[in-house]
Amino acid sequence: MDRSVGEMNVINDFQKRLVARIVKKYPVNADIIESNMSGKDDKTFADYFVSIDSNNILIEFKEHEYGVKKECEKPLRRLLCEKINGYKKISCRGHKIAWSDVPNSNTTLFDNYIYKVSQVYKIYFEDIKSDLLNASEFIEKFLNKDTGLTLEEMTEYLKFLQSLTNEGIPTDGRIFQAKLYSYHKGDLLENEITQDDFLKLIKLIKEKSNLVSKFNDENKPTNSFCGPRKRR
Repeated sequence: MDRSVGEMNVINDFQKRLVARIVKKYPVNADIIESNMSGKDDKTFADYFVSIDSNNILIEFKEHEYGVKKECEKPLRRLLCEKINGYKKISCRGHKIAWSDVPNSNTTLFDNYIYKVSQVYKIYFEDIKSDLLNASEFIEKFLNKDTGLTLEEMTEYLKFLQSLTNEGIPTDGRIFQAKLYSYHKGDLLENEITQDDFLKLIKLIKEKSNLVSKFNDENKPTNSFCGPRKRR
């Protein structure tokens, strides 16, 4: 799915702010890594995940808030709301939606994805609340691990999202198109991810985790993450 120019502007503005804050916090060690789960970097992506105690978050970007309402035109969104019960907490912490504030186009706003979508469907949950933040507020929460998921939690959530395709509901071939950000002490990994990547990502992480566990059991040193790095 190609992104609109407006969506790309929102993404680029947020990423510039995020990178600037990381560089300020870690002026020497900051390292921004771009990976492509659809390409040759997929194994590197999994290697990175299991090599650190990362904080991970899934963000869907829209040009304007109107795009949030249009999410409900896509298949499986209502099903997500109906099946979310066991995943409410990790969804609120790890799955966000962002858009440009119309009165102030220089401001990107963030909120819980499940909250915004369920409101459009008029499906209300007492324990799912709004967490509306501007970009600066959101970045601080993410870097401080006040929002985001561990690797295990994100894997569990991605499996849940993938499971929605087993309900027999016709789709347009897409579940989600989002940015997956993983952060650890000055390192930031950002990746465009669609549902086609979910099972691949989970499989690679599991394989790599098993390998690392085996090496540790045998008291052998594990390889540190080393892969293609593109500094912004």
